[in-house]
Amino acid sequence: MLMLVVVVVTMTMMTMMTMVMIIIAATCRIASRYMLSAPPTPPRGRGHDAGVPRDGPFKYNFRNWTRKPVQKDELFSVVQTNPPPCSLAAHCDWVVGSRYEHWGRLPGFTVWGDPYTVPGTIFVNTDELETFSESLLHCIPRRHGVVLITGDHDKTTPLQTDVRYPRVLRSSTWANWLKDERILHIYVEHLDAAVTSSKVSPIPTGMNPRDAGGMSLATAPRKVRIQSLPLRVVEIGRQRGGRQFLERQFVRDLCNSWRWCDVANTTNEGFSAVVQKYPFLLCVHGGGIDPNPKLFSAILSGAIPIMRDFPGATMYDGWPVVRVSNWTDINTSMLAQWRKLHAPAFEDEWLRNQTLERLTMRHWWSKIHPPPGPRRHQSI
Repeated sequence: MLMLVVVVVTMTMMTMMTMVMIIIAATCRIASRYMLSAPPTPPRGRGHDAGVPRDGPFKYNFRNWTRKPVQKDELFSVVQTNPPPCSLAAHCDWVVGSRYEHWGRLPGFTVWGDPYTVPGTIFVNTDELETFSESLLHCIPRRHGVVLITGDHDKTTPLQTDVRYPRVLRSSTWANWLKDERILHIYVEHLDAAVTSSKVSPIPTGMNPRDAGGMSLATAPRKVRIQSLPLRVVEIGRQRGGRQFLERQFVRDLCNSWRWCDVANTTNEGFSAVVQKYPFLLCVHGGGIDPNPKLFSAILSGAIPIMRDFPGATMYDGWPVVRVSNWTDINTSMLAQWRKLHAPAFEDEWLRNQTLERLTMRHWWSKIHPPPGPRRHQSI
């Protein structure tokens, strides 16, 4: 009798799994390569300038992929400057697009993952959001829930405020996502709008693997006597042309006008050594609006980042990070207050380790992909 029950239960589970696979395959018409009868000319522009694609079906080519486990001391990053999938995307079930496509090093509309298995987590390159929504999202069964993660691009979401690029995501698409019961949660790099929905959370850009300059958890100082340093600020930033980077020049000019601020030039390898001489580092955004990887680099090195606030910066609540509405709000009186407030996060070894833990992939992945059980998304 017991064996019969086990057989019946096993067969029932197998039948359910088979039905799910049939639903996906039937909906998306998957063969050895996943096709949605692509238009003769893909709706892509040159480089990152694809913009909002025209109406119509699109084609995605699946590549075999099994997500990787999170490594113990892996620093958090959404940046795929190494061959994809890598960084945060490497831990997701499906990976839709990468900057390697936009650099012309991979064919367009490439997806990594198993098209016959319903994904739990989907990483979507920001430049692919609309095409993903018009094609692959339709393949997710109605009663299945997925977590979406967007990033690996300077384009911001949902409004797209980086002045170098056109808008990616239609307002109607974003509104539909917030109502779509299949989408359990959306984690957004460069979140550029205040969102009341509890299903949206910002995530940082994190470190850029190519620009880390040898910085890691292993090399990070575990106790920083930040109050013994002179009360000064340092600004280190690559100056670039164009309207998107005017704020960098503005802050550089401000720093030159302040007697207590130094402008420094250094290599990636020498960055940490310079920053460790100061209690504060000015972190001005470049592409997008999140001032990373500089913010993460400042904390790793042992300095307090000062950044201009933006809607997604709520992810830094409780961090030893200073957020200002205007760069002109900075003065020596405020610096003294901020240093006193945040010094324990650097000088107390236990608190310092807790702060460094927030920079890890393990910390963020535990929020994106919590242990099995009732799905409850934590605030960050």
